Amino acid sequence: IINAFHNGKESHVDDEVLWRMDGSCFPVEYRSIPILSAGKAIGSVVSFSDITARLDAEEKEQDRFNKLIRYKNAMAEIVRFSETIAKGVGIESIQKRILKTLAIALDVARTSIWFYSDDHNSIVLSNLFKKSEDAYESGRVLNSKDYPNYFSALAEDTIIAADDAMIDPHTCEFKDSYLKSLGITSMIHVPIRIKGRTVGAICIEHTGKMRQWDLYEQEFTTSVSISLALVIESNERTKSEARHKMVLETMIDGLITINKAGMIESFNPAAEEIFGYSAEEVIGKDIILLMPESYRSGHHQSLDRHNKTGEVHILGKTGIEVEGLRKNGSIFPIAISISEMFIGGQHHYSGVMRDITERKVLEHERERATEELTQLIDTANAPIFGIDTQGRVNEWNQQAAKISGYSKAEVVGQDLVKGFITEEYKKPVKDILDDALQGKETANYEFPLYTKDGNRIDILLNATTRRDTLGNITGVIGVGQDITELRIKEHALNQAQKMEAVGQLTGGIAHDFNNLLSIISGNLSFLQQDIGSTTVEINELFEDAMSAVNDGAELTQRLLAFSSSRTLQPENKNVNYVIQKFARFLKRTLGEKIELIIDLPIESLFISVDPSQLDNALLNLSINARDAMPQGGIITIAAARYHFTDTDTDTDDNYELSLSVGDYILISVVDTGSGINSDDLEHVFEPFFTTKELGKGSGLGLSMVYGFTRQSRGGCHIRSTLGKGTTVSMFFPEVDAVRDIDKKTKEHEYLSMYGSEVILVVEDEPRVRKVVLRDLKKLGYKTLEADNAELAITIIKSGAHIDLLFSDVLMPGTMDGYMLAKWTKEHYPYIKVVLTSGYSKGKSDLSEDRIRLFPLIRKPYTIDKLAKLIRAALTE
Repeated sequence: IINAFHNGKESHVDDEVLWRMDGSCFPVEYRSIPILSAGKAIGSVVSFSDITARLDAEEKEQDRFNKLIRYKNAMAEIVRFSETIAKGVGIESIQKRILKTLAIALDVARTSIWFYSDDHNSIVLSNLFKKSEDAYESGRVLNSKDYPNYFSALAEDTIIAADDAMIDPHTCEFKDSYLKSLGITSMIHVPIRIKGRTVGAICIEHTGKMRQWDLYEQEFTTSVSISLALVIESNERTKSEARHKMVLETMIDGLITINKAGMIESFNPAAEEIFGYSAEEVIGKDIILLMPESYRSGHHQSLDRHNKTGEVHILGKTGIEVEGLRKNGSIFPIAISISEMFIGGQHHYSGVMRDITERKVLEHERERATEELTQLIDTANAPIFGIDTQGRVNEWNQQAAKISGYSKAEVVGQDLVKGFITEEYKKPVKDILDDALQGKETANYEFPLYTKDGNRIDILLNATTRRDTLGNITGVIGVGQDITELRIKEHALNQAQKMEAVGQLTGGIAHDFNNLLSIISGNLSFLQQDIGSTTVEINELFEDAMSAVNDGAELTQRLLAFSSSRTLQPENKNVNYVIQKFARFLKRTLGEKIELIIDLPIESLFISVDPSQLDNALLNLSINARDAMPQGGIITIAAARYHFTDTDTDTDDNYELSLSVGDYILISVVDTGSGINSDDLEHVFEPFFTTKELGKGSGLGLSMVYGFTRQSRGGCHIRSTLGKGTTVSMFFPEVDAVRDIDKKTKEHEYLSMYGSEVILVVEDEPRVRKVVLRDLKKLGYKTLEADNAELAITIIKSGAHIDLLFSDVLMPGTMDGYMLAKWTKEHYPYIKVVLTSGYSKGKSDLSEDRIRLFPLIRKPYTIDKLAKLIRAALTE
């Protein structure tokens, strides 16, 4: 106002707030017009307008608009739920989704679906959703004799919109038995109509403050009712047409909106299909375009009367049966529900309609089903064919053409069995097709098929009878599945299981062999200490014998590694020595056609790994390299230092390796073979993946190598070039060099391992037990003995003084060594425990978690190793 006075210009302010004398405020808009005299402002004229009503109206309009959007989105969700009936989703599941969506959209406490009994004397609760509990219930029954007014209103096929359910004549009968106890104040009941008759109702129940139901809420609930009716109809149809229910969609109603002048504003795709017009052809034109002549004058009169007086006749009612006019001039019956909307202060009307001409509905569905089935057959991922009653091909989809090599043009009209099935399988395949032609159920049948270029593929066939609309058999639809890869993988799995069995047998043999080596080693050590040093010749004999025992022990470790019967036992190893020693063994395995090159640096390289697992990994990689060069070639095993930096950690290679910054030893196996293509290269570390021919590889070798390197805190990487060869690189963290301990230190350690404690020895093999008892006594220990866990427990319970339990793991009886050790620690925790084993499969599977619980020495072992471990356990 001041600015208008000073500037001499008119000003306008909208949405300002002024205060009354009583302290209340109200929104206004005002204008300030200056009063000029001789060009000079001498005052202002200010006009004010109270805009409270306008703002309230705008807010209400916005609320209505938001509500329409919410209902529209909810309806889209419900339509999506409804469409899932064609995908095999159960009707009850869809009902629950609809009820939950309806409750959230309308913000009500309870929504439910009820259906008439066969005699219409009662309605049964199909599903009820309780929003506060997010729960459902069903099964309640309401009888007409108890609620006559409600049943009468329901029979009239009108919406029951009870703002005050306690006094509404249609719902007040529920007051004492239902409404009071649940706190229900307002209700809407909308009939569910199928094929012109009411079969049930959708019920909306509101708790709390009484609610006035507007036309939007009624129209929305009506639309939900129609959609539910369509779902029910579709579900009934799909029961008799099970083969089509996966490809047929639930019929969706047409939706048309008009303004108060009767001009069409929107025209959805379903309406386009029903009337034959495109949206472009009808939008902006009078709705009477879609009405027979006899309806047009009545429509204009009703619309004009409603616009002037608000009088309604059919607004809010569902399933009103009228006639429509198609673009082609044909008249047909439709069911329509009309509701009123206010958008921007203007009247708009929406009509939801459905063609109720049974013949037209069936024709439309049949046409859609045929089109969709044809498209589904042609684009399906499975090979699909069809034959007529004479066995001639009349369907041949793209996948069938792809896997067989025969185009559709080459097979259509040909006898399928005679032209494309091998002689051996002609009869069984024909029998299956003949059974289907007679309407019989057929089982899946597996047979080989030879493609156009001569390759064999394994096919699993399922044949189904094909009928026309009258139920007459017109042919057979066959669906095939290419199971060639499946059979190859099954064979590989069987091969792997066989290898597992061989591994378990190998582990068992190694266990027995370890026991024998323990006896030999123990006795040799005992004899060598007593008489071995008397002459040089005898001492050399002992050394040769012990060397043979050590070689045997190393062999059993390889057997145990092969059988996966041992956990990793990392040792600091000189890589140069390990590879050179392995190479001597490998040359005999590779054969004469393969040249083996060992490329090692002058300086020694050290890593901490399980040596037997490293040998196993090198063997796997070398055999793979050999198999990639059937005509011969060169295998190079190399080792070198490799330092990963911060820059390396950002490379793609390190992404595959997942290595931290630091020093690593790289061990690589390189061949000059055929190489691996890029597609296969992505899968080489996956279990059971192999590029070898059937029966020549389990697909587990590289995955075992990968797992070993990762378990050893390293990684594995592969590069390959077709026609040039493959390089597999294993990375292991570098460790400090292994230092030799001088003889005096060894003697000191050995002498320090003597003791005088009491040790209970539990070993089921008498000869092994005898050697152990003798060695322990030689070391100064007192001993007790038992040949099984049960006897050992008896000795422990007897009160005998025992300092340490030394037990074999694998023993006969109900309790093995691990169980005995665990029992001992639970009941006599002061007794130390050391376990020994030559094999850990069977009753006592020594996983890493279990081994961590107790010290373990593997057979065969020397007396000094046993002495060190016993002493360490006792002094822990």
